[in-house]
Amino acid sequence: MDLNNLNEIQIKTLYDSRVYDIKERGEEHYVYNLNGDVVMLKDANIWHNNGKYIKPLSSEELYCVIC
Repeated sequence: MDLNNLNEIQIKTLYDSRVYDIKERGEEHYVYNLNGDVVMLKDANIWHNNGKYIKPLSSEELYCVIC
């Protein structure tokens, strides 16, 4: 993660957003990393767009059993 162009507040917000994402989906939730590899969320690179956290795409599909 390139933090060179981010200020301290943006870095803290990114960190807090990742912590919330891990609490929400679980640290062992499998996601696609930046290079396309499937990794656990806790091991994934932190993505951002101008300091705004981007959730890595889940590699786990949920199917609707009611539909």
